Amino acid sequence: MGIQFYFIPKNERGKNLSTQFIIEGVSYDLFPISWERLIANAAMDSPQGYLLLDTKVIYYSDEEALNRFENMKYSLKTVLSGKYDEALVNKAYEYFNESYIYLYNMYKYKDSMSGVRLEAGKLLNKIANSLGFANREYYKNGNGSVLRD
Repeated sequence: MGIQFYFIPKNERGKNLSTQFIIEGVSYDLFPISWERLIANAAMDSPQGYLLLDTKVIYYSDEEALNRFENMKYSLKTVLSGKYDEALVNKAYEYFNESYIYLYNMYKYKDSMSGVRLEAGKLLNKIANSLGFANREYYKNGNGSVLRD
């Protein structure tokens, strides 16, 4: 079990701050994330909607940053509301088309079972993401939960 904390650094120095620690068997991760990555999540260019929707803001530096975050959260909710199903199906199609590279790589690495397994995992992940987009879903419990979600 783990808890993730992220922050949006204001400068390059802040991007270097990242730490992990365990207290009484619970893993805590602190990592920087960019506004650009959050914008990609709001636009469903990434299936990591949990970074916006399943997040509690515990500190913000100013009202402008909080409003920006809340607006992205609202945008993602709107995309997932059913009003943009055609766009999400198109996004699913894009993701699915990207999966062919993993099939090719599985063939390319056919003499390396570990390489085939790695590419097969990437293929399953890409297909699961495609299904998520088509079904208006996103990772709900972090990257490791894509198949379950």
